[in-house]
Amino acid sequence: MKSKYLLMLGLLICGSTTAMADSSFKKSKNSTCPDIVTANADAFFGVGSADKTLCISVRDDLKIVVAVNNNDINPRNGRAQQVLNINNIVNDYVSNYEMKSGENFQAIVIGYGAGARWLLNDASYSSNFGTGNPSDDMVTSLIAKGVKFYMCQNTMRGNGWVSSDLLPGVEMIPAGVTAVIDFQERKYTYIVP
Repeated sequence: MKSKYLLMLGLLICGSTTAMADSSFKKSKNSTCPDIVTANADAFFGVGSADKTLCISVRDDLKIVVAVNNNDINPRNGRAQQVLNINNIVNDYVSNYEMKSGENFQAIVIGYGAGARWLLNDASYSSNFGTGNPSDDMVTSLIAKGVKFYMCQNTMRGNGWVSSDLLPGVEMIPAGVTAVIDFQERKYTYIVP
């Protein structure tokens, strides 16, 4: 019995999807990768990589709520790591699966705590942190793609920020953590990237 569990653990650690009995992990007509994904997999990772790549099936009404709650910076490009992760999620859905924001998926971002700073305009960010907001262009681009950003008013109150301190398009909610719970109750999948 113990060796059975060790074997299963070994398969999970090695990332083998072919050994899984659950048919949801097998490639099917609904979950085959789009041509662009298979072409890129083989081109970037070597011939045969496309056969080892598992893709989601394109679906409608995918809803996610993302917490932006830390001030971690990506050391390679100096931008907010959580904002970069949101950008990657949106780009994956749009580029690889040809999904449309607001139509096939909806992404809601709640900025609170230390991560709320990324929703400030350059002038406010500069007066609070000494430099311009390194992620303002990415947040603005995500808003243009249909991602909804909300600033926690509790965080604003604690920092002395007002609505004119926010990037254009950022809206407000009374409490960030409560809003996350509210969106989860509305069937949004919660992630903290």
